[in-house]
Amino acid sequence: MVASSYLFLHSVYLLTPSELLLQGGRFLWNWRLILLHAISDSVIALAYISIPFTLAHIVRKRKDLRFNWMALCLGAFIVACGLTHLLGVLTLWYPAYWVAGAVKSLTAAASVCTVFLLVRLVPAALAIPSQGDLIHSNQALRESEENYRLVVAHTRDYGIFRLDPEGCVASWNLGAERISGYSSNEVMGRHFSCFFTNEDVQKGKPGAELLKASTAMQCEEEGWRVRKDGSLFWANVVTAALRDPSGRLMGFSKVMRDSTQRKQAEDALMRLNQELEARVTIRTAELKGANRHLEESLAQLEVRSQEIGALSEMAGALEACQASEEVFQVVRRTAQNLFPGVPGALGIIDSPARIVEVVASWGESLHRRSLFATSDCWSLRNGHSHCLDDTSPSGLRCLHLHEKMVPGSLCIPLHARGEALGVLSFGFQSVPEKDPRQAPLPLYSQERLASAMAEQAGLTLANLRLRETLSMQAIRDPLTGLFNRRYMEESLGREVHRSLRSNLPLGVILMDLDHFKAFNDTFGHAGGDSLLHAVGEILRTGIRTEDIACRYGGEEFAVILSETTRDVIVQRAEALRQLIKNSIAEHIGSSGDSVTVSLGVAISPDHGKNGEDLLRSADEALYSAKALGRDRVIVAAHERTAIRSVPMLTSVEKRKY
Repeated sequence: MVASSYLFLHSVYLLTPSELLLQGGRFLWNWRLILLHAISDSVIALAYISIPFTLAHIVRKRKDLRFNWMALCLGAFIVACGLTHLLGVLTLWYPAYWVAGAVKSLTAAASVCTVFLLVRLVPAALAIPSQGDLIHSNQALRESEENYRLVVAHTRDYGIFRLDPEGCVASWNLGAERISGYSSNEVMGRHFSCFFTNEDVQKGKPGAELLKASTAMQCEEEGWRVRKDGSLFWANVVTAALRDPSGRLMGFSKVMRDSTQRKQAEDALMRLNQELEARVTIRTAELKGANRHLEESLAQLEVRSQEIGALSEMAGALEACQASEEVFQVVRRTAQNLFPGVPGALGIIDSPARIVEVVASWGESLHRRSLFATSDCWSLRNGHSHCLDDTSPSGLRCLHLHEKMVPGSLCIPLHARGEALGVLSFGFQSVPEKDPRQAPLPLYSQERLASAMAEQAGLTLANLRLRETLSMQAIRDPLTGLFNRRYMEESLGREVHRSLRSNLPLGVILMDLDHFKAFNDTFGHAGGDSLLHAVGEILRTGIRTEDIACRYGGEEFAVILSETTRDVIVQRAEALRQLIKNSIAEHIGSSGDSVTVSLGVAISPDHGKNGEDLLRSADEALYSAKALGRDRVIVAAHERTAIRSVPMLTSVEKRKY
């Protein structure tokens, strides 16, 4: 057998074409030695090649190991070593030295890399805890877990428990038992929906809570929960999803706290806030109402201020009035300003006839006619204002107003010193409603303002009447009704200046009743007064409006004729003489001889350029008329010197004629 082996190896050697020496030659082709090396290298190669498979299996099973990459590098190195041994067996009979060299170079590279990586791995390898350290760490971990379990189990303020993935209770602590009333034996394995109200269970809140926690990893909810005895408590619950390192859901942890007292406090605080808000709302409404009332008051004050201003302006205008017509205009304008769009009228009483005449009106027609009796107005009957609207208790209407004005009529009498002077009337219901600025005003709010107007107007009219009476008494002769001598002298000076400016003649006629003393002795003082009054009436009606007739003194009269010619003046004097002579008997009712009058005429500027000269010239002409036989008209002479030389007659001397 040995010989055959030897022969086989020798034949292989002889068949090798290479010039290189075979490894078997080193062993002198000792078949026993060659077989030993071949078997040893083959076993080593198989062992090397099997080690990487073992490492690959470990790496595949333990992917969590930190040094898997090192196992792969070491496996590559071991495979390269195994290939080196296999090539060592091959080179015993075949000279594949280049292949063996290449494999060895690869093995060398793998070994260098493995050494380099092992050097870098030394600190990490040294940091790996020893078995004692691991035992100590595991013991500390178990103690920590036990402490955590004890803390969780004995926490009484918080209910901490765990649920399995289906929502059944898997752990329970004392806090959960105290809050819910369930013991660990009673609740373990039950679905946690037993803590929810029936309404929440029907709405699917338990499942929604777990779904939300599994999606968001953690969720926090508050709501009413049910205890074992059926009572409710307000719970604050934090639910967290529990997952293993691979992400698989392991269950849920829940931390529950009883917040009933906080909820009750919040509800009480909310009720207080609501009450406070209600009070604030009420107070705000009250303040708004007060503010609105204040604004209305301010608006009313502004209106009152405007009314007072209008009344003050009216009072100033009335104070400056010198005639009744001016008063009527002021009243009309003021009424239109204070009561825009409201029709009205002012009536003045004619005292002797007790008839009211409408002297001013504004707006649409208010009265049936311009003249009516005082008895037609209830305000003049009663002596105070009379309102008539839908709420008036009396229901009495004034007959002088149109019926369409009656529902909103207001009549106010004008009084002064106890005497009724007129009536101020308004018709408020006739204002067009389409214009909001002219909306009907309540009578009770306008009566005061209208009364103030009526009072001022009445006082002004009374003062004007008194002023007119005093003026009449100051410039009129009470017996004849003609102007007196004082007024005549003032007017004569004014008329002379005007005639000189206009270059028109001015005539002055002085007349004296003939034999008046004898007439007075015959008929008495009453007859004499009647005669003087009759002459005054004749002069007042027998001259032009622009002429001035006055009683000069006693039975003497004077007439001033302006802006006329000399011939007309003389003709007017003669006409007056004849009128008095022919008409005086009818006035005094006498059947005897008629009364005659002597007249003297002076004309400006021929007989004087001032009133004194004209009166002197007319008096001289009158003296001449009496001297020539009375009952005639004499014009003053042209010679101013001759006229001035004649002395004026005294009243005693004139009575002789």
